[in-house]
Amino acid sequence: MLSPMNSRLILAMALLAGACSDSQPDPGRDARAPDRGLAEHATDRAGGERRVDGPSPDRRTPDLPPPDAPCPDPGVTLAPGISVSPTQLAPGKPATIVYASPAKLAGSANLTLHLGSDYWSPGPSGSTSVDVPMTKRSDGAFEASVPVPPGARLLDLVFFTESSGSKTWDNNGGLDYHRAVGVPLLGPYLSFRDNLAGQPDRDPATSLTVSFRSDHLCRGRVRYGLSPGALSASLDEPAASLQHHLHLTGLSPDTVYHYRVECTAPTGCAPPEHSPVASFRTAEVNPTSFSFLHLSDPQDYRSPGDRWKEVAATLSKPPHDAFRFIVVTGDLVGGDEPARWWDFFDRGRALLASKPILPAVGNHDTPSFASSADTSSFEGIFELASGSGKDTHYGFRYGSAGFVVFNSELSQVAPAEWKVGGGQHSWATSSLSALASATWRFAAWHIPPYNAGVRHSNQVDSVRPLTALFDDKVDWVLCGHEHLYQRFKPLRHSDKIVANYGGPGGGVGYLIAPVAGHDPPEDTLLPAANPARALLAYPVPPTVVNDKVSKWAGWIRLSVNGKSLDLKAISIDQAAPMDSLSYTKP
Repeated sequence: MLSPMNSRLILAMALLAGACSDSQPDPGRDARAPDRGLAEHATDRAGGERRVDGPSPDRRTPDLPPPDAPCPDPGVTLAPGISVSPTQLAPGKPATIVYASPAKLAGSANLTLHLGSDYWSPGPSGSTSVDVPMTKRSDGAFEASVPVPPGARLLDLVFFTESSGSKTWDNNGGLDYHRAVGVPLLGPYLSFRDNLAGQPDRDPATSLTVSFRSDHLCRGRVRYGLSPGALSASLDEPAASLQHHLHLTGLSPDTVYHYRVECTAPTGCAPPEHSPVASFRTAEVNPTSFSFLHLSDPQDYRSPGDRWKEVAATLSKPPHDAFRFIVVTGDLVGGDEPARWWDFFDRGRALLASKPILPAVGNHDTPSFASSADTSSFEGIFELASGSGKDTHYGFRYGSAGFVVFNSELSQVAPAEWKVGGGQHSWATSSLSALASATWRFAAWHIPPYNAGVRHSNQVDSVRPLTALFDDKVDWVLCGHEHLYQRFKPLRHSDKIVANYGGPGGGVGYLIAPVAGHDPPEDTLLPAANPARALLAYPVPPTVVNDKVSKWAGWIRLSVNGKSLDLKAISIDQAAPMDSLSYTKP
């Protein structure tokens, strides 16, 4: 029979379970410094990689003891003296938290665990946390056992001791302590690697990078195979790390693989933590017919109207999941903080585990809401192995299409980078030359060079210099930032409107994706007399009334088939496309 205190604790923890919403830790908590953990650990990645050729050989590490063998589970150490067990937490099951020397408050007379879940998300009762008195053991360590809230993917832990009505906190220097429940802290998620030099081990038909982030140092592993119950091949990292990037090679073209990631602690014989099984599909050999998505600004703030969770869920299910990869043109998050990165990956968990993404960095993906040169978090999370030496600008060939992705934040903080002789400008020249044989060529970044919206139209001149390189070399430029979908008429350099998209003498198409999450979308254009309005192909009257358009969230679907392209701008709230275009290049 449960004691009254345990019964109350279980009830309190149950009230913490529920959907995420816009919230902060309860007012009783101390004021903490900004969450900056990801940037600090951005370079904690394992060096090197080892190839596993195909799914047939079993290259697993030696089998662990059978479940019935004596095997003390050491749990996971979050920081010196602070551990959580068992190793694999599960919703509704108990978790034991131990707090001991040399942790900050280990010598205190009393200790209380301040506990929440999913980055302090409120439960149905509205409470974001519960205080749990910890028991002092004979060895001086403090211990508490708590039930993991149903549906939780993350435990949030802070500790305090109280004396004469005053509390002293251990909140991990403002970062709090976090322990993932049944899934990695971030991920797993998929990406390609820069292959403009023609590297055969980066061909999307035979390779893919699987990434995840753990909340403690461990050795990452991916198991994969042709069915969920036969993950017969594996790839291990050479050393323990926090950020894990495992590059699979030797895969079969146009094949569905099932996989899971594992996190093996350096000591102990407990089974490794593992994610649920997910799946991905490799590309065909040199495909000429395929679809991909362009979306931008998921930028979730946990506001009631934010749509990223809904958009991601829609795109992970039929009929909307019939595409191969996603180009995300910046502002993946609402700020470069661990909680915001967690929200992006958690709310898009099913989608990002099955479809590779080609991300561009946006201003909200950096420490400043304005533009910043600090992209350390972004570069830690994504391993794109760029030929430029920076994961913020890279190139990629997928069958008949080529992609170049740029860092438009540098146009604001280091404008010379985007001008003749600058680093990005020079890299663009060489990268576009490497894609000369591609039937379709796409450039992607965050801040648009053409923009008829009122919010950020003042920034177009800073990114315009690069477009002088694009005539007859780029078909479409994919951007975001404005939170208002726009498609421009076929343009040659210097704003010259021509009759057709693409082909010799044809124009470049410029797209600004609709917002994929952030609420509210924008709805206001520059006045009709502004020259930028004359360049718009969409929206135009009658869609525009008194410089206003409807607010909507969604994505752009681009399908290529030989020399033909089909474009559809899709609202999550409407079955018919908001805008569409089909054409064939000469």
